Amino acid sequence: MKFFPVVFLLVLISSCTDSTESTPPAHSQALIVLTQDWDSLAAVMTAVEWTEEGWKTVGTHLAVVGNNGLGWGIGVKDFTEREGPVKQEGDKKSPAGVFTIGTSFGKAAAETLPVIKLPYQQIVYELQCIEDGESHFYNQLVMENDPAKDWEQNDRMLREDDLYDLGAFVNHNTDPAEPGSGSCIFLHLWRNPNSGTLGCTAMERKELIKHLTWLNPEKSPILVQVPESAYPDLAEEFGLPEVF
Repeated sequence: MKFFPVVFLLVLISSCTDSTESTPPAHSQALIVLTQDWDSLAAVMTAVEWTEEGWKTVGTHLAVVGNNGLGWGIGVKDFTEREGPVKQEGDKKSPAGVFTIGTSFGKAAAETLPVIKLPYQQIVYELQCIEDGESHFYNQLVMENDPAKDWEQNDRMLREDDLYDLGAFVNHNTDPAEPGSGSCIFLHLWRNPNSGTLGCTAMERKELIKHLTWLNPEKSPILVQVPESAYPDLAEEFGLPEVF
C-alpha cells in the first residue's frame, strides 16, 4: 500500500492560532493522528501545545496505525457507541478516540537516553504485556515469573525486530480493562512507512524521540486518533485546535 501525501489532510494548524479560548484546556499537549478514512494505515501525526497565544504546532510527520485502520476505543471516555467500527482484540485496528499517555519504555537504561519526563521502564526479556482477556493482568505490563501468573497470550516486550526499543503505553481500555476490547496499545518504532501495525501507532525513531523528550505529565498529554472526517467533532468537544 502506498503512502498518501502529507498534504492530503491539509493539516494547517497555525504556529500560533487566534483561539478565543480564555482558559487552558484540560490537556495542554496533544499528539493528533489523522488518517484518510477508517481503513487507512497511513497517517499524519501533528504535535501541538497550548500557549498563552493559543495552540502552537510543535511538529508534523508521517506515522502508521493498524493494518486494518482504526476502530473506536475506550480512552478518556468510552467512544465505542459512536458511528463507525469498534476496536476489538486481535482485529489489527488501532483505537480511535482520545487517550492519555502512560509509561514510556525502552531497551536502554534511562540514564543513557535524552531526558524523558514520562515515567520510564526499561524492558527486559521477562517483561510481557498481557493479551489474555481471561487474566486479571489483562492489558498490563507484567514480569513473566510473577507468582500469580494466569495468562496464555502475551506480547513479549523485548523483541527481535526492535520495534519496542523505544515507546510509550497508550491508556486504551485500562480503567478497568474490558476483556476483548483490545490490549497492549503503544506508540513505538515503525518498520517502514508502508507497513502498518497490529493495533499500535508507529513512526520513525527520530520523531518518537522528539515526542518522548517533549511530552510532560504535568501538561496531561493525550493521543487523539481518528479519521480526518471525525476530527472536527472531537476538536470541539475537547477544546483542540481546528484542522482545516
